[in-house]
Amino acid sequence: MIFYGHGVVWDGIKNKVLCKFIDGEYETSDKYEIDELTERGYLGDAVQEDTVQEEAEEAEEAEEAEEEVLANYEDMTNAELREILEEKGITNLDRKNKKQLIDLIEGD
Repeated sequence: MIFYGHGVVWDGIKNKVLCKFIDGEYETSDKYEIDELTERGYLGDAVQEDTVQEEAEEAEEAEEAEEEVLANYEDMTNAELREILEEKGITNLDRKNKKQLIDLIEGD
């Protein structure tokens, strides 16, 4: 597993150097070193892959939530959309169609 960091990490239990990062990386297959570095918060390649996956899932969830909100606006009447906009202080909505009202809500 590859870990990313700088300098030297001291192992207080064994009273010796745990690892030394070279060019910002340290590679090990030693379970003790992996556990120690992970516990100390150093990011390894497996952790970074998990982080990328989590970020992708969060982005997908946000997109789905946005689509759901848009679908909810589509189900609303023009009067309901105008009410939302008026609560936000947006006026002069008399000649706006449904799409324009939704665009105003989303732009806010």
